[in-house]
Amino acid sequence: MAKEERRRVSPAVIIGIGVGAALATGVALYFLTRAEAAPPTPSPGLANLYGKVTDAVTGRPIPQVRVTLNG
Repeated sequence: MAKEERRRVSPAVIIGIGVGAALATGVALYFLTRAEAAPPTPSPGLANLYGKVTDAVTGRPIPQVRVTLNG
């Protein structure tokens, strides 16, 4: 019977995989820490909103419109 040969993995390949994984982890952590935080929730109060209300059919602006928001 023939003796079965075992293939060995080169240490350079193992080191390369380890360095690549460490580099990928470092880059991912860098970008995660650089992400902008969510803006703070504004306190309740009054606000002035400006814009244009248009007719859905004609697309023309509707003059003197008052829009009220509740909630």
